[in-house]
Amino acid sequence: DGRTVTTIGKDRMAAILKRILDSAVTDAGTLPTEDQVGSKDGPFRGAAPADDATPQLKALAWIALYDERQVSPDDEYLLERYALAVFWYATYEASAIADVANPPQPGTDQQYNFLKHDGWMTHLGVCSWMGIQCHHLGVDKSAVRYDADHTVTYLNLTRNSVRGTIPDELWTTFVDLRVLDLSHNLLAGTIGEEIGGWDDLEVVYLNDNFNEGSIPTTLFQPKHQSKL
Repeated sequence: DGRTVTTIGKDRMAAILKRILDSAVTDAGTLPTEDQVGSKDGPFRGAAPADDATPQLKALAWIALYDERQVSPDDEYLLERYALAVFWYATYEASAIADVANPPQPGTDQQYNFLKHDGWMTHLGVCSWMGIQCHHLGVDKSAVRYDADHTVTYLNLTRNSVRGTIPDELWTTFVDLRVLDLSHNLLAGTIGEEIGGWDDLEVVYLNDNFNEGSIPTTLFQPKHQSKL
């Protein structure tokens, strides 16, 4: 539709970028500098980031320009929404783009991509997105799914044909997770050391993927009763 960060939301983009960089949940090298936002030679000179842009850049653009929820740059839970958008772009969209260049063969697991994704990348709060639960609202401890953004405590995408690379933001952002289940997918990447600092972690399943590297030793501390 011809929108660019120059014509809409330059200040909003810069404010969200600053919030993300100040939080240190993302490697600064995956995002533009504040001076590049709105520059005629910057990454947003077109209507949207290019296909080969980083998932982090695409997530920033989505939240700032295209997300109908239009959360405030100061919103307490903006980073949760951003990190899940990064996950989406690093998995679903990256696989979809790759499939255009190299169509998967029928009858293989690669022909499927993030099978169930109700709510993802819509105006709805992340606590209503498929596979996600959050801190309960009020005194009702069963109220863990609702149309709002809040602290994510549960992420379960098992057996969902999720393909791509797990981004670092999963490990750096969701420090309050109790349950993480990404098992039986087609995910690559390493398990971040940060997971050892998740004090409330109870269960983590990452088996039957293509993860690389070793399991962080911090995950075996007595405080964790994890199932790997």
